[in-house]
This record gives sequence, structure tokens and C-alpha cells, in this order.
Amino acid sequence: MARITSEYQDTSIEAVNEGPYRAKVKKIALQPLKPGKQWQSIRVDLGLVLPHDQAGKALADGSYPLIDFISLAPQAGWKLEEFLSACGGVAGVNYHKKVVSEKKFTLEWDTVEFEGRDLMALVSVGPERNSDGSPKVGGRIMNQVESYTKL
Repeated sequence: MARITSEYQDTSIEAVNEGPYRAKVKKIALQPLKPGKQWQSIRVDLGLVLPHDQAGKALADGSYPLIDFISLAPQAGWKLEEFLSACGGVAGVNYHKKVVSEKKFTLEWDTVEFEGRDLMALVSVGPERNSDGSPKVGGRIMNQVESYTKL
């Protein structure tokens, strides 16, 4: 048996305060389907613009990285449409919305069209969570996007 000693450094960054933040969409990617999950999600990498009193939390480029996951489950279509609209998206112009029935619709869009866009993100602070939504034992305090709006 080999004895191994390793040194580690906590590279997590301090959570920002709750509130609305101007943000830039850095990258959008379709996530692979996770085991046990029925629906894929979209990963949205944001760069928040921080006020001066929180500037010490920002990276060298002045932004604060925040990742949001938007589910592609049928009941979560509202959040994806909220995101597209907040990015300046207009149905029929840079994304397509097809109404299937009174309570069903489909969205078709290209991620490249929305990368680099600016929007407002309402950010909350809470405990890191397990996949079932329960607080993770020993988890970090982290940020989450509650909603998106236009600038």
C-alpha cells in the first residue's frame, strides 16, 4: 500500500449579495442527459457586473462567474422563454415559438444568437443543494439565478 499526501487549496469564490445584477451571457451549452433524469438542461455561463462595494469578489477581468441551468422539462418552458426575452430575443425574429395547444408550445433557437448578450439577473443566496433539492451536508453557500429581465 502506498501512502499519499496531497496539498489542496479551496478555489471557491465568495457568493455575491442578493439582488439584481447586470450580466453578460458568456456561453450556452446543451448538457448531456444525467442518469436518472428525464430531461436535459441548458447550461448558461454568465459574467455578473459587480458594484464597487463587491469588486473584491470579481475576477481579473472585473466579472463574477455564475452558472445557471435551465431545464428543458415541459413545465419549465417559461424560464427558457424568460431568458430568451431578457437577452433581447423576439419570437419570430431570433427564436421561433410554435403554439401546439392552449397550454403547450415549442421553442426553437440557436445558442450562438444569444451568446454575448447583456441582461439583468435576479440573484439569490442559499445553501448548495443535492439533486433532490435538499441542502447538501457540508455544502457551500452559493448563488442562484431566480429570474431574468431585460436591461
